[in-house]
Amino acid sequence: MSRDNEFFEHEEPEVCSVGRSGDYIFKTLCLIQAGVLAVAVIWGLFRKVYFWNNVRLDSGLLWGVAAAIFLSVCSCLMYAFRKHIPFMNYDWIMEECYKPMFGRLSLAQIAVASVLSGVCEEALFRGVMMQEWGAFASSVIFGACHLGDKRLIASSVWIAAAGYGFSLIFGHTGNLGACMIAHCMNNFISFLFVMRLSGRLRLL
Repeated sequence: MSRDNEFFEHEEPEVCSVGRSGDYIFKTLCLIQAGVLAVAVIWGLFRKVYFWNNVRLDSGLLWGVAAAIFLSVCSCLMYAFRKHIPFMNYDWIMEECYKPMFGRLSLAQIAVASVLSGVCEEALFRGVMMQEWGAFASSVIFGACHLGDKRLIASSVWIAAAGYGFSLIFGHTGNLGACMIAHCMNNFISFLFVMRLSGRLRLL
């Protein structure tokens, strides 16, 4: 860990470190996503933005698969060249944020969490918010919602960019399901990567 990160550790509390069991983390994630979906449904009904009508099984889903592969490759490259990316604090994010949370989950929990986050977050940010406020604003808010510490600023910018990519997919295909597929797959691959690095990859 760099001296800068050590300085931050002494100056600020570790907001990401989690001393909880995998089951507790999993239940918390599920509750958060249930809340996100509830907001999307209530907002959609109130504003007559019926996002569920834009979820279809068609060839547009292939765009989601392609986007997930592209994002995963980009994430791996970012990790490989993390020392050369300014303000990323990738090692701190991985060691103090992602590993303590997602590294504690089982493979089954990772799969469920990936599906829930992909479906619920896309329902809100692309399904409703993008329709109301546009692709750029919804993507910025999407990235900001993943910001819990100033060391996560660069990561949040990357997440906002990914969100804008999801918006482009939705605009091109008209199928919200493509965005959900991309989001679910990208999260699942990312979570597996974290589990692999944490040495906690288990089947049950």
